Amino acid sequence: MDGAFAVAWGSWDCPPVRPWGEAVSWHRARCCSTQRDMGRSAARRLFVCLVVSGLLVAGETRAQDADPWFGHDKVLHLTVSAGLAAGGYTAGAFAFDARYEALLAGGGLALAAGTAKEVADLAGWGHASWRDFTWDVIGTALGLGLTWGLDLAVRGVDRAHPALGSQPHALVVRF
Repeated sequence: MDGAFAVAWGSWDCPPVRPWGEAVSWHRARCCSTQRDMGRSAARRLFVCLVVSGLLVAGETRAQDADPWFGHDKVLHLTVSAGLAAGGYTAGAFAFDARYEALLAGGGLALAAGTAKEVADLAGWGHASWRDFTWDVIGTALGLGLTWGLDLAVRGVDRAHPALGSQPHALVVRF
Protein backbone atom coordinates (compact mmCIF):
# COMPACT_ATOMS: atom_id res chain seq x y z
CA MET A 1 0.00 0.00 0.00
CA ASP A 2 1.19 3.50 -0.70
CA GLY A 3 1.31 6.70 1.36
CA ALA A 4 -1.75 8.18 -0.38
CA PHE A 5 -3.90 5.43 1.12
CA ALA A 6 -2.62 6.22 4.61
CA VAL A 7 -3.22 9.94 4.17
CA ALA A 8 -6.70 9.45 2.72
CA TRP A 9 -7.93 7.11 5.45
CA GLY A 10 -5.88 8.36 8.38
CA SER A 11 -4.08 5.16 9.32
CA TRP A 12 -2.70 1.89 8.02
CA ASP A 13 -4.48 -0.01 10.76
CA CYS A 14 -8.08 0.08 9.65
CA PRO A 15 -8.66 0.46 5.89
CA PRO A 16 -12.18 0.74 4.47
CA VAL A 17 -14.06 -2.30 3.23
CA ARG A 18 -13.56 -2.83 -0.46
CA PRO A 19 -15.41 -5.45 -2.43
CA TRP A 20 -12.16 -6.25 -4.23
CA GLY A 21 -8.98 -7.20 -2.47
CA GLU A 22 -9.17 -10.23 -0.28
CA ALA A 23 -6.17 -9.11 1.78
CA VAL A 24 -7.87 -5.89 2.79
CA SER A 25 -11.05 -7.73 3.79
CA TRP A 26 -9.08 -10.29 5.78
CA HIS A 27 -7.12 -7.51 7.56
CA ARG A 28 -10.34 -5.64 8.34
CA ALA A 29 -12.09 -8.72 9.66
CA ARG A 30 -9.11 -9.67 11.78
CA CYS A 31 -7.88 -6.33 13.19
CA CYS A 32 -10.44 -3.61 12.70
CA SER A 33 -13.39 -5.42 14.24
CA THR A 34 -11.51 -5.72 17.54
CA GLN A 35 -10.56 -2.04 17.38
CA ARG A 36 -14.20 -1.12 16.73
CA ASP A 37 -15.41 -3.35 19.57
CA MET A 38 -12.84 -1.84 21.95
CA GLY A 39 -14.08 1.63 21.03
CA ARG A 40 -17.70 0.64 21.64
CA SER A 41 -16.95 -0.97 24.98
CA ALA A 42 -14.96 2.09 26.05
CA ALA A 43 -17.93 4.30 25.13
CA ARG A 44 -20.25 2.03 27.13
CA ARG A 45 -17.93 2.17 30.15
CA LEU A 46 -17.75 5.95 29.91
CA PHE A 47 -21.55 6.20 29.72
CA VAL A 48 -22.02 3.93 32.75
CA CYS A 49 -19.42 5.92 34.73
CA LEU A 50 -21.17 9.20 33.90
CA VAL A 51 -24.57 7.87 34.92
CA VAL A 52 -23.29 6.40 38.18
CA SER A 53 -21.33 9.54 39.07
CA GLY A 54 -24.38 11.68 38.26
CA LEU A 55 -26.49 9.60 40.61
CA LEU A 56 -23.87 9.78 43.36
CA VAL A 57 -23.30 13.52 43.04
CA ALA A 58 -26.97 14.47 42.73
CA GLY A 59 -28.09 16.56 45.68
CA GLU A 60 -30.99 15.82 47.90
CA THR A 61 -34.35 16.19 46.30
CA ARG A 62 -37.22 17.97 47.95
CA ALA A 63 -40.71 16.56 47.85
CA GLN A 64 -42.14 19.64 46.13
CA ASP A 65 -41.05 23.23 45.72
CA ALA A 66 -43.52 25.59 47.38
CA ASP A 67 -43.06 28.21 44.63
CA PRO A 68 -41.83 26.56 41.40
CA TRP A 69 -40.39 28.75 38.64
CA PHE A 70 -42.69 27.21 36.03
CA GLY A 71 -45.90 26.82 38.02
CA HIS A 72 -49.40 27.61 36.77
CA ASP A 73 -49.47 30.98 38.54
CA LYS A 74 -46.31 32.05 36.69
CA VAL A 75 -48.12 31.65 33.37
CA LEU A 76 -50.85 33.91 34.72
CA HIS A 77 -48.31 36.52 35.83
CA LEU A 78 -46.66 36.42 32.40
CA THR A 79 -49.85 36.70 30.37
CA VAL A 80 -51.58 39.32 32.51
CA SER A 81 -48.45 41.49 32.56
CA ALA A 82 -48.02 41.10 28.79
CA GLY A 83 -51.67 42.05 28.23
CA LEU A 84 -51.48 45.08 30.51
CA ALA A 85 -48.23 46.24 28.88
CA ALA A 86 -49.70 45.83 25.40
CA GLY A 87 -52.89 47.66 26.40
CA GLY A 88 -50.94 50.46 28.05
CA TYR A 89 -48.70 50.81 25.00
CA THR A 90 -51.70 50.93 22.68
CA ALA A 91 -53.36 53.64 24.78
CA GLY A 92 -50.07 55.51 24.96
CA ALA A 93 -49.60 55.28 21.18
CA PHE A 94 -52.91 57.12 20.70
CA ALA A 95 -52.07 59.72 23.37
CA PHE A 96 -48.39 60.47 22.67
CA ASP A 97 -46.38 61.28 19.56
CA ALA A 98 -43.15 59.50 20.41
CA ARG A 99 -43.11 55.75 20.90
CA TYR A 100 -40.85 55.85 23.95
CA GLU A 101 -43.65 57.62 25.80
CA ALA A 102 -46.05 54.81 24.86
CA LEU A 103 -43.44 52.27 26.02
CA LEU A 104 -43.20 54.07 29.35
CA ALA A 105 -46.98 54.11 29.71
CA GLY A 106 -47.36 50.41 28.96
CA GLY A 107 -44.40 49.37 31.10
CA GLY A 108 -45.48 51.58 33.96
CA LEU A 109 -49.01 50.20 33.92
CA ALA A 110 -47.93 46.54 33.88
CA LEU A 111 -45.18 46.91 36.49
CA ALA A 112 -47.42 49.00 38.75
CA ALA A 113 -50.08 46.26 38.64
CA GLY A 114 -47.49 43.54 39.35
CA THR A 115 -46.00 45.54 42.21
CA ALA A 116 -49.44 46.25 43.67
CA LYS A 117 -50.28 42.55 43.56
CA GLU A 118 -47.06 41.57 45.38
CA VAL A 119 -47.57 44.33 47.98
CA ALA A 120 -51.10 43.01 48.56
CA ASP A 121 -49.60 39.54 49.00
CA LEU A 122 -47.17 40.95 51.57
CA ALA A 123 -50.12 42.50 53.42
CA GLY A 124 -51.55 39.04 53.97
CA TRP A 125 -53.84 38.54 50.96
CA GLY A 126 -51.56 35.91 49.41
CA HIS A 127 -47.98 34.69 49.25
CA ALA A 128 -45.51 37.30 48.04
CA SER A 129 -42.86 35.96 45.71
CA TRP A 130 -39.89 37.40 43.87
CA ARG A 131 -40.45 34.67 41.28
CA ASP A 132 -43.93 36.06 40.60
CA PHE A 133 -42.52 39.55 40.18
CA THR A 134 -39.78 38.20 37.87
CA TRP A 135 -42.48 36.73 35.62
CA ASP A 136 -44.29 40.07 35.77
CA VAL A 137 -41.16 41.79 34.43
CA ILE A 138 -40.70 39.15 31.71
CA GLY A 139 -44.36 39.49 30.69
CA THR A 140 -44.05 43.26 30.59
CA ALA A 141 -41.01 43.06 28.32
CA LEU A 142 -42.74 40.50 26.10
CA GLY A 143 -45.93 42.56 25.78
CA LEU A 144 -44.04 45.77 25.06
CA GLY A 145 -41.74 44.09 22.55
CA LEU A 146 -44.56 42.47 20.59
CA THR A 147 -46.74 45.57 20.58
CA TRP A 148 -43.89 47.91 19.69
CA GLY A 149 -42.84 45.62 16.83
CA LEU A 150 -46.40 45.48 15.56
CA ASP A 151 -46.67 49.26 15.82
CA LEU A 152 -43.46 49.69 13.80
CA ALA A 153 -44.75 47.28 11.16
CA VAL A 154 -48.18 48.92 10.86
CA ARG A 155 -47.47 52.65 11.23
CA GLY A 156 -43.84 52.63 10.16
CA VAL A 157 -41.28 55.24 11.16
CA ASP A 158 -41.58 58.85 10.10
CA ARG A 159 -40.90 62.29 11.51
CA ALA A 160 -44.20 62.37 13.39
CA HIS A 161 -43.69 58.87 14.85
CA PRO A 162 -39.98 58.11 15.36
CA ALA A 163 -38.94 54.58 16.38
CA LEU A 164 -38.09 55.67 19.92
CA GLY A 165 -37.10 59.30 20.12
CA SER A 166 -39.15 62.43 20.22
CA GLN A 167 -39.31 65.56 18.18
CA PRO A 168 -37.20 68.41 19.57
CA HIS A 169 -40.15 69.96 21.45
CA ALA A 170 -41.56 69.10 24.87
CA LEU A 171 -43.92 66.27 25.80
CA VAL A 172 -47.03 66.38 23.60
CA VAL A 173 -50.29 64.87 24.81
CA ARG A 174 -53.28 64.68 22.50
CA PHE A 175 -56.86 64.47 23.74
